[in-house]
Amino acid sequence: MVLFPKESSLMANLLNDSDLIAIKLLPGIGNNIIDKILSSDISSLRQFKEEHKKHKLGIKSVEKLEYELKNNIDEYLDKSFYIIEQCKEKNIKIISKTNKNYPVQLREINDSPSILYAKCKNEKNLNWEESIAIVGTRNATDKGTLWAYSAGKILTQKGFNIVSGLALGIDTAGHKGSIDAGIGQGITTAAITNVDQISPKSNIELSEKIIDHDGILVSENPPGTFFQKSQLIRRNRIQSGLSKGIFVVECGEKGGTLYTIDFAEKQGRSIYCPSLTEIIEESEQSFTIKKLTKEKKAQSVTLDQLKNFKFETTYNTKQKQLKLFS
Repeated sequence: MVLFPKESSLMANLLNDSDLIAIKLLPGIGNNIIDKILSSDISSLRQFKEEHKKHKLGIKSVEKLEYELKNNIDEYLDKSFYIIEQCKEKNIKIISKTNKNYPVQLREINDSPSILYAKCKNEKNLNWEESIAIVGTRNATDKGTLWAYSAGKILTQKGFNIVSGLALGIDTAGHKGSIDAGIGQGITTAAITNVDQISPKSNIELSEKIIDHDGILVSENPPGTFFQKSQLIRRNRIQSGLSKGIFVVECGEKGGTLYTIDFAEKQGRSIYCPSLTEIIEESEQSFTIKKLTKEKKAQSVTLDQLKNFKFETTYNTKQKQLKLFS
C-alpha cells in the first residue's frame, strides 16, 4: 500500500533539480540549509547567489561560499548537469523534496536528505505505507541469519516493505526473505551509499532482484560519489527514517547497527528484537539484543507472533506509539 503525501511548503518551491543539485554541491550547504532555501522564494542558483545573505540561512562557511559563487558558479551547474545526464543514462531517478513522491516518513526526520537517487520500477513505492527495517551484524550466526530471512519473508507476505542496507549478514538475509515471498505482496528497499556502485559486489545480483520484485535501491549520494566510511553511518538514518520501526536481529557490543538504533530512538521509531529463545543467547552477537530487552528499549517477538504483526495506528513523530499485535 502506498501513501499519498499531502503537498508541503517545500513541494511548492520552484527550484528545479539542476539548480538544487548545484546548490547542494556548494561548500557549507547541508540538508537543513536546503530546507530553509526551499521554504524561501529562491528559485534558481543565480538568485541564490544574489539573495542568500538576506535570507539569513545560517551558513557557516560564508567566505568560501562567496568565493565559489563569484568565481566558479558555472562549474557547479556543469557538475549538476553531468549528474543529471548520468542518472538518465543509468536509469536512476532523482527525487528531491520538491517531488511529491519524496517519502513522507523520511521527510519528518532531522537532517533528512534533500535529494534521493533511486533505482526502481515505480518511485511511488518510496511511500509504501507499512515499512519496517530489518538490521543487524554482518557477522551473523546461522540462527540469526535464518531468523532475519524468515522475518523478511513473513512480513513481506503480509504486505510490508522490508528496509535494510544490502550489507552481508542480517541485511542480506532480510532482503532475500522478502524476495522469496514472491511478487505482488510486499517489497524490499535497500538504503545504500551509492545506487551505481553496489557493495559488496557479491550482492549485485541481489540488488537486481530487488528491483525486479518492485523494490527500491536508494541513496542520498549522486552517482560518481567517492566512497567514505561516514556514508555508511549516514545511510543508517535513512534506513530507520524510511521505516515505522526497526527489528534488530543480531548485534554485538560494537558495530554499525548501534548507529541505526540510536537514529531510531531519536526519530521516535519503535524497536523490536527476536526472542532470545530463537537466537543463540550465548553468542556475542546477542549482546545488544539482551541489553535492549533488559533496558526495555525493545519489544521481544517470536517468528510465530510476526504472523499477526500489523500496524493498527498511523505512525507520526508526535504520537510515537504503535499497537503491533492483534
